Amino acid sequence: MKKYILGVGFMIGCIVLVRMVWHGYFFEETNNAYVHGNVSIVPTRVPEIITDVLVLDNHKVRKGDLLAILGDSYIL
Repeated sequence: MKKYILGVGFMIGCIVLVRMVWHGYFFEETNNAYVHGNVSIVPTRVPEIITDVLVLDNHKVRKGDLLAILGDSYIL
């Protein structure tokens, strides 16, 4: 019975450890962070209004991904 309890405790400990490592790898936490970045102006080839943005903040995009949908009419 002791081996069974130790085995279950070991498995629970391993699961908790894996979850902590997983969370620490993919999520950044801090109380005093500074963000540095660059703002880039992206000109369009056609004068249209963006009607729908298909990506969210901090999402990874790849070459060829559709980022936004342009409207049908141009408003002056």
